[in-house]
Amino acid sequence: MAETMLEPEDAATAATLLADASARGTHVVVRGANTAARGSDDNVVSLSTRKLTTGLTHFAGDLVATVPAGLTLRELNAALAAERQWLPLDPPHAGDATIGGIVATNASGPLRH
Repeated sequence: MAETMLEPEDAATAATLLADASARGTHVVVRGANTAARGSDDNVVSLSTRKLTTGLTHFAGDLVATVPAGLTLRELNAALAAERQWLPLDPPHAGDATIGGIVATNASGPLRH
């Protein structure tokens, strides 16, 4: 049986999909760009964060950013570069890794120090 992939485009849709899965007792695995994927299970539904890329807010003077889970580190650093800032992380597959995936897998790399 093929794995079912849910791909919400906003947080409200993601919340609805998660609530529906919970009501049915379905297991959900959250996936970003799959740079740290560990295999799949036919008895679960995957929820992709790849389309959750809108809603970046950046307060450069406060060194604060709120970042959507599906944004890649490359995309985030390109946005921060306008203010001569960057997020000092270097996980495996850094250009393709999503912020949500980096946080979920604690794959920050040695630059975090």
